[in-house]
Amino acid sequence: MHPDEKRLNNWIILVRVSTLLVTLVGLVCLSLFLSPSRVASFIDPEKEYQGQIIVLMLGLFFLIFGLSAFFFAAGWKRRLLWVYRRVQPVDMFLMVEENSSSDSTQYTAILTRPKPSSGRPDQWQVPLWFGPKKNQPGLKNEPMWCQVYFDPDWERPMVIRTEYGLLWTMGGKSAAQKIH
Repeated sequence: MHPDEKRLNNWIILVRVSTLLVTLVGLVCLSLFLSPSRVASFIDPEKEYQGQIIVLMLGLFFLIFGLSAFFFAAGWKRRLLWVYRRVQPVDMFLMVEENSSSDSTQYTAILTRPKPSSGRPDQWQVPLWFGPKKNQPGLKNEPMWCQVYFDPDWERPMVIRTEYGLLWTMGGKSAAQKIH
């Protein structure tokens, strides 16, 4: 297994454990709605939670969100690996932008492929699943050549291979945007 595939797998495990915790919160909320004495014996649960519609709605929301995110993460990982292993890459020009805020850091890949017939290049803006590793300082804000694996069904960039390793794109058809 490629080290970057292992890194992707570790991130997917983290996401799936987190979504299982969200699902557990949903189950606790549903238990508080139906029979709160089984969950919380230190409070007067019948007055606080039983029959409260907001507790039911929160429980259902967390349960549905947690389960759907759990299965989405597994499906996205399978799709990324399928594209990486079975699709012929395209040579493109890459620029990784780092957008830092007080809350988080987002990484975006700007991919450019010159089109000789029309004169205008193909450009894509793609959010990355996670950014370059700390030992890849040359990848951020430095233009370089790369190989891009496009999903044959969605015609969107999915995996980017650089001299430093693999970069994985975020999930969904609409995550990658073509720039005109």
